[in-house]
Amino acid sequence: MDDIRNVMVGGVSGFVECSPSWNKPKFYPSVGGGTLIWPNGWAGYVYSAEDTEALRGPQFDVGWFDEPMAVPAEKRERASDNLEMCLRLGEHPQLCITTTPKPHRWMVKTLKDSEDPRNKFCVTRGHTSDNDSLPKSFLDKVTRKYGGTRLGRQELAGELLQDEEGALWTAKGLDDARRTKDDPHEVAKFCQKIVVGVDPNMKDKQTAHEAGIIVGGRRDKERLILADRSVGGGPAAWARAAVLASEEFGANEIYCEANQGGDLVKMAVYQMADDLGITVKVVLGHVQKSKIRRAEPAATLYERGLVHHIGPADKFDALETQMTAVHDNHDPTGEDFDRLDALVHTLTRLGLKANRSGASGGVGAGAGFHSFKDFG
Repeated sequence: MDDIRNVMVGGVSGFVECSPSWNKPKFYPSVGGGTLIWPNGWAGYVYSAEDTEALRGPQFDVGWFDEPMAVPAEKRERASDNLEMCLRLGEHPQLCITTTPKPHRWMVKTLKDSEDPRNKFCVTRGHTSDNDSLPKSFLDKVTRKYGGTRLGRQELAGELLQDEEGALWTAKGLDDARRTKDDPHEVAKFCQKIVVGVDPNMKDKQTAHEAGIIVGGRRDKERLILADRSVGGGPAAWARAAVLASEEFGANEIYCEANQGGDLVKMAVYQMADDLGITVKVVLGHVQKSKIRRAEPAATLYERGLVHHIGPADKFDALETQMTAVHDNHDPTGEDFDRLDALVHTLTRLGLKANRSGASGGVGAGAGFHSFKDFG
């Protein structure tokens, strides 16, 4: 509800700011979810998709559903259905939807419906760079970071990215793996083993390459992805994030790829842990095969329904964008698929038997990365 009031009502692009001085509405937050009243008597009512039942009963001429893809799937569909049923005033009730397109069932169906002329559905698209109000420094930064990437095509260009042929992961498969209502910290309490997987970045802090940091837990045969703590910057930044994530979730170990940096990786983590007064266990490993070959066993776990992403879906957007970009015709070896690498590290280590009070088995060069039997 606060986001609605701060962005759609009172933000720089909200109703109050964008209305002419002679027709500015007044906002009354104490009335229900909030009410806007214009000088000419028109009224606008604020509702949250978190409370879909509140949309049963009212009726409107016009509706605005902002950022539906940030709403959990079940509530998104229910809110959309209920809002459409409310649009029954006037000769031509209208609904405006503004969002970043993501390849989820509701979004795909909505765009498919727009192709039927009987629905009188108009789709417009814009690029982030089209917004003249954004500072050039911001546009330059996001273009450098995300330009030419799948995430950039989605977030900056507004493209709906469909699944690649032969993809190891699909949008539907990832949707099926979600548990958006579960709290990752509560889930962590019931895990027999928790690992913080790290794909480190040994370059200086000015590099655009992030260090992948994925926290996962194992409960019986389930693998539960609890958090993405990936960060930009050099060793000090990612070592701090990894140590804090380990402390936050009570991890058994921090597992780091050591292809770059070797023992310096372990030293960076232990030094940061010492500075923070936190005790951690660090395990190093080396990888040798291509990314797609290393990722295949992890993808198989998803196909078997053994992996779930815990918490709000948008927390894993960047990770899932990398996951769906790996397919038979695109092996991203040599590219910065930092989060995906960290995910594979985490799932690999979770495949090694251990409990919360005991250490897992040792690891040698490439150990645990290339054999399906490690994921039993």
